[in-house]
Amino acid sequence: TATLTNRVRRMDPINLWIPENIQRATGKTGMPHAIQRVLPGLHKGRTAVITGGSLGIGLQLGRYLAIAGARVLLSARSAPKLEEARAEIVDELRGVGYPNPDERVHIMPDIDVGDEAALERLYDHSMELFGHVDFLINNAGISGAEEMVVDMTLEAWNRTMFANLISNYSLIRKYAPKMKANGYGIVLNVSSYFGGEKYVAVAYPNRADYAVSKAGQRVLAEILSRHLGPEIRINALAPGPVDGARLRGLGGAPGLFERRGRLVLENKRLNSVHKAFLAALGEGIGAESLTALAKNALADLRRIAGRSKALGKLVAQIEDGREGGHSREYLLNRDLAEKLMNRLVTGGLITPESSEEFLDGFVDAPSPFFDEKSVKKAAEGIEAGILNRLHLHKMPTDEQIGLSTVFHLADDIASGETFHPSGGLKFDRSVTEGELLHRPDREALAKLRGKRVVLIGDAMREELSSIAKGFIDHDIAALTVLTRSSEAQEEIQHSIEAASGINVEVRVIGDAIEDALDDLLQNDGGFDVVVSAPFARLPYNALAAEHEGSWERVLSHEDFARLIDEQLTHHFRVARRAALVPNCQIVLLTPDTSFVSSREEFALALFVKNSLHAFTVTLGVETERLPTYPAVNQVQLTRRARAEEPANENELEEEMERLVYAVLSCSVPAPSPGESRYLARIFRGNAVTV
Repeated sequence: TATLTNRVRRMDPINLWIPENIQRATGKTGMPHAIQRVLPGLHKGRTAVITGGSLGIGLQLGRYLAIAGARVLLSARSAPKLEEARAEIVDELRGVGYPNPDERVHIMPDIDVGDEAALERLYDHSMELFGHVDFLINNAGISGAEEMVVDMTLEAWNRTMFANLISNYSLIRKYAPKMKANGYGIVLNVSSYFGGEKYVAVAYPNRADYAVSKAGQRVLAEILSRHLGPEIRINALAPGPVDGARLRGLGGAPGLFERRGRLVLENKRLNSVHKAFLAALGEGIGAESLTALAKNALADLRRIAGRSKALGKLVAQIEDGREGGHSREYLLNRDLAEKLMNRLVTGGLITPESSEEFLDGFVDAPSPFFDEKSVKKAAEGIEAGILNRLHLHKMPTDEQIGLSTVFHLADDIASGETFHPSGGLKFDRSVTEGELLHRPDREALAKLRGKRVVLIGDAMREELSSIAKGFIDHDIAALTVLTRSSEAQEEIQHSIEAASGINVEVRVIGDAIEDALDDLLQNDGGFDVVVSAPFARLPYNALAAEHEGSWERVLSHEDFARLIDEQLTHHFRVARRAALVPNCQIVLLTPDTSFVSSREEFALALFVKNSLHAFTVTLGVETERLPTYPAVNQVQLTRRARAEEPANENELEEEMERLVYAVLSCSVPAPSPGESRYLARIFRGNAVTV
């Protein structure tokens, strides 16, 4: 073409040979797809370890990385699914024309990322197989408890933290030394859009554990990038809902929309019954009368409803409802009944004996409680709502996410960033961390008069003492401080100068947070405000070794797990109890830093406050739906940049004063949704920086 274009009319002869068999001549079984002509060579010679590689995004990442020239190790729990995935990828590689495709894709079954021993086996095997690993893809995870915070167990919360978050750090900690030594490595944490963005938390009702773990994965990439680089680049992948196997369900198991549809119906019924029971107790209907409701039939409820406006309203609400199945004839099923009793006992409204009596006499509803049609309708509503919030107005597929991510992995510059392949969501409820600009006015603080306040903490003793004095100055009825150690008890007790007529007590509770709060509810008149501060300080460990330095002082996975327990799980344990106390104000404190804090300490403080905000904003939305109408907010001492931290004694005093006013402001009773739905949202789920 060039010759003719340049008007040279005489051309040398060209011999063109077309073979009879294209496969024998080229090794290809047919013409490749367009993408298969672009990808080969993009990641030539690289090695990749992918957790959760048997299906979904993990499978597609393995597939496209293999086509791009990398050797991959897919790990997951199921051997049959891994074998099927490997066979598909190998067959495709053979079609593309790769020699020895069987040697390019490896699998490792029986890898549960919630099991540290399994992660050790995965690391050892990958080192034996490849000698070095270039790409670590932290993709595996679980969907979490799928419960409201007040109904979630500590065991379920911990399981999500280990599988989704601690496992990520554990694998990074294992692979980072060799990556650093080799001068190259890429880590990708597969987070979620519901993990939020920088300085923005996104509420994910009924999935607080999942939201916190995904926010943690994202923030982990942000803070570690500054310590593992430049040799190692670490980023987060944050897809929104992905139209794939996990979303639609596998092997007859319900998909995400169906599970959430059923959960929404169940929580709606549970919250309405909970609300009616609270109102009935307020009307003078004794707990012993409510045990008659254990018969569970609406016909029996009508007889009692005549003595209670709240119960009568509940009967009418159920009869007018559109849900089908046995939910039209029965009040609750067994699972919901147990949750209700747990809520009432935890909130100090009935005794454990009354709960046992109720459950012993409970008549379970036949299955299904909600019929398939009702669940499907609820699921369709959830799906339509999510699609409406997607900027692209459609959910991407696993293949699209995998393909776009493989090109993203080829970028040798970006680190500490979050990649949003699905285009983004129009958030239903998102909160940006804000700053305390003004002191609360006297009229607002006057509402603290007569309140019973509980402070929980051990490490931040000076801060707790100042906060205690601030409450005492505003005529509260009683103040109780719960510490883990006797040293903290003595120090705080000594520093508090109790005002006349104020009942102040400092108790040592060890780690028995739930028992201590239960005791206050059952034996000491309860509480109206709970301020939760961590029991321990942030660790001082390094986050990476410099050059050829030793990794012994670098934060271990055990240290990281302890950090999660002391700085995140601690607040979950407090808040899930306190949220069941009517009109309780909950304030969560994040660790303090200053201008003398190390880079690592400051980075971990940022990790804690941003991860915790995912919990705060999610519980904030859930508290609008709880009949107890609590309010939860977060106060944090760590600012966005170290340069903004207090630099001298005067500024430290100013910060302490601002801290006290921020806590007092968040302790003032917040509007309930009944008073103002608009204001109820504004006063819940905030992160206030002092």
